[in-house]
Amino acid sequence: MTTEFTGVNRSAGLLTPKEAAEYLRVPIKSLYNRVQRKEISHIKLGRLLRFKKSELDRVLKVMAVMTLDNWNPPSGKVS
Repeated sequence: MTTEFTGVNRSAGLLTPKEAAEYLRVPIKSLYNRVQRKEISHIKLGRLLRFKKSELDRVLKVMAVMTLDNWNPPSGKVS
């Protein structure tokens, strides 16, 4: 039964928590923490969580902008 849903999920752009964490390149615990803090939206199918790939792409863009905003380029001085 789960293999049926896996095929449907992938074709619909839905990822399991493990797949989503791998896609974002973060530990699965970090993914669950971000879900709990409502930083990443998800779909709940019964007890199962699924993530839209398009939502994960949005999260990656936001993370990239935040990183660039906080980036301090080196002063150019060699020590």
